[in-house]
Amino acid sequence: MEIAPRVEGKKAFYSDKKVIDNKGELLVKLDTSKFEKAQKHIHIMAVFKTKVNDKEKGAYMNLANHLVLYYEKKLNDVAGNNSAVKVGKAKINRVQLEEKKCICEEKVRAFMRMLRVKEGTEGEKGYTTLYGGTQFSDMSRHPNKVITLGKYSSSAAGAYQIMGYTYDGIKKYFSKYNITNFNQEAQDKMCLIILKNNYLKDRNDSFYNPAFYKDKDKKNRDTLKEKKAKEWRKRFKGKQGDIIQFIIDDNLERATLLSSLCWSSLPDSPYGQQNSKYTFEDVKRIYENFLKEEIEGKTDLHLKKGFLKEFGYNCGCDKKLSNSNIQGKGWNIDVHLWEDRKEMGYGILVLKDNVGNEVWRTIVRAQGYTSTIGGSRKTSYSDTPIGTYKFEQWRSDGSSVIYGENPRLDMTYESGEAKGIREEIQIHGGRQKGYQNPYLWNTGGCLRVFDDAIVTLKSKIVELEKGNEGHHYINISHSLKFDDVSQKYFIPSDYEELKLSPNNQELLKKGIINKKYYYRNEKNYYTDNINA
Repeated sequence: MEIAPRVEGKKAFYSDKKVIDNKGELLVKLDTSKFEKAQKHIHIMAVFKTKVNDKEKGAYMNLANHLVLYYEKKLNDVAGNNSAVKVGKAKINRVQLEEKKCICEEKVRAFMRMLRVKEGTEGEKGYTTLYGGTQFSDMSRHPNKVITLGKYSSSAAGAYQIMGYTYDGIKKYFSKYNITNFNQEAQDKMCLIILKNNYLKDRNDSFYNPAFYKDKDKKNRDTLKEKKAKEWRKRFKGKQGDIIQFIIDDNLERATLLSSLCWSSLPDSPYGQQNSKYTFEDVKRIYENFLKEEIEGKTDLHLKKGFLKEFGYNCGCDKKLSNSNIQGKGWNIDVHLWEDRKEMGYGILVLKDNVGNEVWRTIVRAQGYTSTIGGSRKTSYSDTPIGTYKFEQWRSDGSSVIYGENPRLDMTYESGEAKGIREEIQIHGGRQKGYQNPYLWNTGGCLRVFDDAIVTLKSKIVELEKGNEGHHYINISHSLKFDDVSQKYFIPSDYEELKLSPNNQELLKKGIINKKYYYRNEKNYYTDNINA
């Protein structure tokens, strides 16, 4: 895409720092030094153009800050469309495509269909296919029939060639997702279970240091084979994670890499069964073709619409498309968390003013009591449930050991996971006095911040509320983003800016990591997490 000035003059600017992110948003970094005087709001007319099938495709920003697309032979006669765009030094301006549609479920289905291509299980027949291509008819449970072909033996069965031992390993999830047999929908759900849960942790040491032998008695080591395997398997080190989330985030390469630990037909598989001519480019091409079909409503899967929500994913598209975060008068709070609280129990709280500007931020801990971490967020003393809450009051009653000696922010449920279960939660401090327990302690369903942070939060809220009394909302979501390079978690806006400025040290300091002893008090937000 080309971005060029519409007119010449000292107020016109050109930016070659732009990228389309995985949300379909165009990010443009503006150099405000090009403007005569720094202002809080500057009127900008932006015209963009690109070529599609030899036609120039034009775009301009309308008064709603949306990017409006149209086709023109020439762009010379485009009428000016001025809109107030918030510009700050080295900040990012985001413009979204109108009529944008959430396609997260389509992405996941397309990926699942891609997996089946080289497994030889495409179409309806694939659901009743055993290793080697023979068929089975009893779909009440996994066949668990071992078939030997050449030097390989396998109990793989169904559309995703699930092994008998893999089936046994994921049984614990069946009741949660209402799986009672091995029919088509059940197999689709089992694939999702594997993608979501089986590769959250790095492989153990024996995977990276395998032992191979030249004889059946295991007396003569095959050192050459071991050396090759060790070198090949290095690519998996530190790449663990939730494959479904990688697909949603358009990290297809990492999703494919991790999936090759289960599906040996994929290019990076460590088991030596894949076709050497089958590359990631082939995977990408097949995936994109299936994605196009899925968007058009063509599919051969049996998953019901809404399966991502059933599996605990809130991709945020509905929120991004409708701007549905409830905003109150004077101030609001966004709390960014990670879905798997066992993997990452901390988050970032961002206080915003009446027009959505960040005023202040701090670290929160959102893990429940030790026995509940990673479980249902609807039970007592669980991890903090996501959703939207309304500010009620500041409270000072209760145990100073649990809540600290400072006031705590009390909020009541508006929407989200806590319906009918957790009608009230709080943001509070506690257990920090004298640094006898110097890290953020976990909390039973609320949000815990540093003792000094709750004081700062209240003082800033009191200031923002002057002349702006009214409803205020706290939006808690699974919106943290993980950066593979820095190995840190960021709020979405920082994560997108990091793509444009990967070496920005001030930006990198805003990332957090999952090591509780790094966080001792509010002032160490930007130091403990990088220097400890």
